[in-house]
Amino acid sequence: MLIREHKSRNPEADNELWCPVMKQYVDEDSLGAAHNFPYRLGKEVMRSVFGESSANEMFLPRNGLMLYSPSRKKFDKFLLVIIPAGPPESARWKTRVVDSSILTQQLPCSQTTWGTLDNQELEFKGNARPAVRYLYWYYAIAVMKAVKRRSTEEWLNEMQKNCWAMPGRYIRQNMLIALAERIGHCVPEDLEELHDHAIPETPVPKLEDKMAAKVVVDAAEEDNVDW
Repeated sequence: MLIREHKSRNPEADNELWCPVMKQYVDEDSLGAAHNFPYRLGKEVMRSVFGESSANEMFLPRNGLMLYSPSRKKFDKFLLVIIPAGPPESARWKTRVVDSSILTQQLPCSQTTWGTLDNQELEFKGNARPAVRYLYWYYAIAVMKAVKRRSTEEWLNEMQKNCWAMPGRYIRQNMLIALAERIGHCVPEDLEELHDHAIPETPVPKLEDKMAAKVVVDAAEEDNVDW
């Protein structure tokens, strides 16, 4: 479904699929489906983060992208995020590389560096796009992990200047608080921009929010995570 909806297959070479980050067709064995909200976390955690409206979207095209394997691995580790590249009506997105130490490194079997992909707009073949809230979730986790590391100050400072310039509220406020507490080392001023996009509610995380946050963060900390 993901390949069909995103029109990923090369009409001139059946064994090639389009990667919107690399902006080129690559052998289909070198691509994989990146779930913006990881399927391994389950539907109950998905509901805890986004609310009931997300219940049946786990395996829909709006929760995924076909990505070249090296890009997918960085995405899975929250070292590559996808953020708005224009106003909401433009449906344009771009990549940002979170870890500045890899910018000069080349991707495997390629002359392309991660720095070339940083701040580069994605190119899609069809009209399908990933849902805003799932890309925002990934972005929020990446920001919180960067706050904890304090090792990418330049990137973090830029991210905190309201780089998510797309109106909307995507994540339950209590879930955002629970995630920040679980990741640790986050203070309110670090996350002010994130709260601008939280679904408002009485800011007292419940036990189920904290349990869901533990599941999310424990999975995100794994070295060989497979979303």
